[in-house]
Amino acid sequence: MKKPTTIKELCEFIWYLEDKYDLLNFELDGVKVWQYSRMIIYYELAYKLNILDPPNKSQKNIKMIFKNIFSLLKNAIIYNPLLNFRNVDNIIFTHNRSKKIDGEYIDIYTKYFIDDLKKSGKSYLCYEKPFHNQHLRKKDSNTVYLDFILSISILYGKLYRIKNDKKLKKLKSIEDEINNLAQIKFKLLELARKNTGRFKLSYQIYHYIFSKIKPKKVFAVVAYIYLGDMLKAAKDLKIDTIEFQHGIISKYHLGYSYPKKETLDYMTNTFYSWGNFWHNPINNIFDKKNIIEYGFDYFNKVKNNYKTIQKKKNKIIIISQTALGNEIMNYVSNIIESLKSYSIVYKLHPEEYTLYKSYRRFETLSQYNNIQFLENCDLYKEFAESEYQMGVFSTALYEGLNFQCKTIIFDLNGVEYIQELIHEELAVLYNKQNDILKTIKTKIKVNSDGYKYI
Repeated sequence: MKKPTTIKELCEFIWYLEDKYDLLNFELDGVKVWQYSRMIIYYELAYKLNILDPPNKSQKNIKMIFKNIFSLLKNAIIYNPLLNFRNVDNIIFTHNRSKKIDGEYIDIYTKYFIDDLKKSGKSYLCYEKPFHNQHLRKKDSNTVYLDFILSISILYGKLYRIKNDKKLKKLKSIEDEINNLAQIKFKLLELARKNTGRFKLSYQIYHYIFSKIKPKKVFAVVAYIYLGDMLKAAKDLKIDTIEFQHGIISKYHLGYSYPKKETLDYMTNTFYSWGNFWHNPINNIFDKKNIIEYGFDYFNKVKNNYKTIQKKKNKIIIISQTALGNEIMNYVSNIIESLKSYSIVYKLHPEEYTLYKSYRRFETLSQYNNIQFLENCDLYKEFAESEYQMGVFSTALYEGLNFQCKTIIFDLNGVEYIQELIHEELAVLYNKQNDILKTIKTKIKVNSDGYKYI
């Protein structure tokens, strides 16, 4: 096993470790801590191996606790889930990121599902995480905030001490193997200790809340990031658990990808997908009868508003993403001189709004008159107008396909996520050594048959 340098190699490295040590069933003080932390471990290794860019440091947990302390205290005390035990049939753990639509901030993944619950008179509560230490959506009586549970469990995890020394020794040997093979310094033992404590306290809180509220169903978005404690509590109380799809699913997305059939304690029972295209990578963790084609209501409702917009010849939209922000900007800076006759809009990921001006090539790119950097914008209008889209593995590229954009993929880490589009010739791979104008003039298929990825 060699040092991983790509996402594919990193995934294979993690699968190798999981198989060798049965890590998905490895327990510390009763917590299957590798299973609970799997995606966090993947990200941490990817950052240390320089496969992906680390996130904005301002988003680290310790800042979440100590920044905007007044707002945190207010949200933790006044809107604490432990103060609202109203019996409801449905609890929805919404996405923490909000999008402004018609003057209102919404969660695009659950908004229309919640509207349907309202119309049918079904009872519900929304549990909302903060985003950049804020809650942008309008607060109502059906919403509580998770600030208290997140903060107290993170602090408890920092203070927690593992009771089983034998298990610690085994985990230390795994940490040593990771660091020797990958040639990095990854503190697996410390992460496992913190997350064991975090899980144990969060589990107790959620178990108590659910036993009081007695919901029939719990819904979640991004269930693989620090919601395993909640899902285990719900499952132990025989509550049905469902996840809404929120982005790309592929063989190399470790939130969902497992090389063999697994029964996971910290995953939902049911998965609501955007469509059949996405089902194959998740067949090892969900029974086929529990993968439901639900669709993406937000996209399908909003897309129709742009039917009459005409394409603008030679307009390109660049889709950036936080994990590759610097690398994507480097790629664009290498081709911008050749694209002077093209109009370019550079759509930034929300996590990049406070970052992108510090990227190495920003000053160079900002001097060109034919490129515009976009933060908050009408993304679907940009797709509707653009003849081409460029990016790596953002979910937005699939949205662009449904707007018949010709798709060019930069050959960067993460391209593994999107290989099927390249194989189907719905996207062309561009490498720095190639001529971008020749690539653009390649006959690129558009999604003219209306195949719905979303």
